[in-house]
Amino acid sequence: EILRMVQTFFLKSVGPNHETNTALARKFIPPLLQPVLADYQTNVADARVPEVLDVLTVIVSKLSDGISTEIPQVFEMVFSCTLDMIKTDFQSYPDHRIKFYELLAAVNAKCFHSLF
Repeated sequence: EILRMVQTFFLKSVGPNHETNTALARKFIPPLLQPVLADYQTNVADARVPEVLDVLTVIVSKLSDGISTEIPQVFEMVFSCTLDMIKTDFQSYPDHRIKFYELLAAVNAKCFHSLF
């Protein structure tokens, strides 16, 4: 429920004002990402919730360049453990699979330069 609230916050509060978006990215994102991503990474596969990936997708889509400095940390903590969940077969974890690909598409579209 908290992840949905955070997602709604970003959907409603991020707008065309660059200064507000930058402030959100600097003040709100780092304290949010560390515990959420650490929990996602250290949990067993069945305890990982796809809403984490969904929130990350919304944040990347809305903040674009404002979040680009955090993308390496996001991928470090989410990429390999999610990939391990979805690479064994195509039936396991369908929600994670969809949300993971949506996150990859958002990063590719909004802050591709942060990958290099």
